[in-house]
Amino acid sequence: MQMMSTGVPTPVGIRVVASDPARLEELGAALRTIAMRVPGARSAVFEPLGREPRLQFMPDAAALALHAIDAGQVQSTADWVVSGGQLGELTYEGRLLRVRVTPSAMNLRGPADLLRDVTVRSTKPEGGQPVPLALVGRPAYRTTPALVRTENGERVAYVYVDLDEQTDPIGYVESAERELDAATASKELRLGPGERIDWAGQYRLFAVGARRFAWIAAMVAVSVIGLLAFLFRSLTEALIVAISVPFALVGSVWTLFVLGYPISAPVWVGLLSAVGLATQTGVVMVVYIDDCFYARVREGRIRSREDIVLAHAEGTVKRLRPKIMTVTTMAAALLPLLWNEGAGAEIMKRVAAPMVGGIATSTFLTLEVLPVVYTMWRSRQLRRAQVAGKSIEDVAGRVPAWTN
Repeated sequence: MQMMSTGVPTPVGIRVVASDPARLEELGAALRTIAMRVPGARSAVFEPLGREPRLQFMPDAAALALHAIDAGQVQSTADWVVSGGQLGELTYEGRLLRVRVTPSAMNLRGPADLLRDVTVRSTKPEGGQPVPLALVGRPAYRTTPALVRTENGERVAYVYVDLDEQTDPIGYVESAERELDAATASKELRLGPGERIDWAGQYRLFAVGARRFAWIAAMVAVSVIGLLAFLFRSLTEALIVAISVPFALVGSVWTLFVLGYPISAPVWVGLLSAVGLATQTGVVMVVYIDDCFYARVREGRIRSREDIVLAHAEGTVKRLRPKIMTVTTMAAALLPLLWNEGAGAEIMKRVAAPMVGGIATSTFLTLEVLPVVYTMWRSRQLRRAQVAGKSIEDVAGRVPAWTN
C-alpha cells in the first residue's frame, strides 16, 4: 500500500540525484550509513544499480582514418549487432512488414567473434571493399550498471529507510536533515554540481496532511465557536462549552499513550469524534443549567452566590442520568472494538481508543468542571449587578428561547 500511494515501499525514502552512476553508488552508501545513525531507524537499504558485463566495441581512430570509415557508422553497426534492432521495412502482399534481428538469432560462435566479422563500407569516393570491424577496433567487455533509473530526466537512486512503529516520519526526517547538515559541514558527505538529496515516502504525505490539518482545524474551531455563540447569544457561554475540548483530549491522549498507538489517520478520526462528543454534551449541560438558572431569575430567587450554586446543581442533577446513560451506551459499543481481532481490527482499535478515553474525561468535565466554571461566571455577573444597583436579569441578558 505504501508503494502504491508514494512509490516508495518504506515510510521514508531518500532520493539521490546524480548524473554519474558511480556517484549514485557512493552517495547512496554514505546516506545509508547516515540514516542508520538517526534514532528511530530500524533498517536502511540502498537500492544498488547492480553490475553486469556488457559487450562494447572500442574503435581505433588510426584504423578508421586509414580505411576512411565513419566512426558513427561503426558504432551504430556494433550496437545493432550487440543489442539487435530493426533492419528495415518491406511490403508483402500489400502489408508493411518490419524486419528485426535479435542477437540470439545471430549468436552462433559468440558475440565477440560475430562482432569482429561484421563489415562496414568505406566512405572513399571511389568506393571500396567491405572492411571487417576487426580491422578498425576490438570488442571488449565492460562492467556497466544493470539498472538505470530516471525521473524527470535525471538519474536517481533510492535509500529505503524503515522506521520503528513508535517513530514519527516527520520527526525522523527533521532529525535526519540535521544529521545531513552536520555530515556536510564535516566533509563526510560532499555533493557535486547538479547533485542533490530529496525526501520521499509517507513523510511527504504526513507533511502535506499536517499543514492542511492546521488550516482545517483552525477553520473548524472558529466555526464551532461562532455557531455556539449564535446559539447561546453569548460568546462567554460558547467559550465555556469549548473548554470541554481539551478535557476530552486529555483522556484520549492518555489512552493512546497506554496502548502505544502513534498518531495516524484512524487516530485523528477518533480524536475528532471525541471532540464532537464533548462539545455536544457540553451544549446540553449548559442548556439544562441555563433553564434552572433563568427559572430562579424569573422567580426572584437569585440573591447570592449560594442561590446560583443551587440553581446549577439542580441543572447538573437533571443532566446526570442522561449523561450516565449516554456514556454507558457508547462505552458498551466501543469497548469490544479494543479487543476485536480480524480484518480491519487495527483501524477500528485506533478509532475507538481515543473515543473511549475522551468519554471518560469529558464526563468528568461536564458533571464537575463545567458547572464550576459556569457558577464563577454567573457569580461575577451577580456582583456586578449588585454594585450597579441592578437586577441579575439586567446583567445576565434576555431569557434564552429554550427556557420555560
